[in-house]
Amino acid sequence: MKIRYFDPESDSVDELSELNAWGADMQKAYANALRRRLLIPNNLIVAEDGGKLVALVMIMDGGFPFAIVDGIFIRPEYRGKAELHDELLRALDAELKLRGIAFIFTHAKPTLARALRPKRFNYDPDVTFHLLAHVPE
Repeated sequence: MKIRYFDPESDSVDELSELNAWGADMQKAYANALRRRLLIPNNLIVAEDGGKLVALVMIMDGGFPFAIVDGIFIRPEYRGKAELHDELLRALDAELKLRGIAFIFTHAKPTLARALRPKRFNYDPDVTFHLLAHVPE
């Protein structure tokens, strides 16, 4: 398993769009939208296994002391693998530390929110919209 930045020169935007849980039509529309955008590689941390993209963390950084993790997408067969989650979180923390980011926000379904709580993500189960604040080490 290799954790790295997305490379728009050699990586496939179609493969990147397939990492989310949307249906095929939405994945295709997303890939087409990505083709029209300037992708900033260090805002896209990917995991590669055997030459295939298997996970993605998307960072939205507007130059503030915080950033938003807009998506964490993992192929179904790789979900629940603690080692992969830990490697992605370490890469994310390292990138945020380089940028001087004090904390991040993200959104998550309750099951993911509960799973991230031991990883230093704050979580309030009584809030119907879960906004998680995370402070990188």
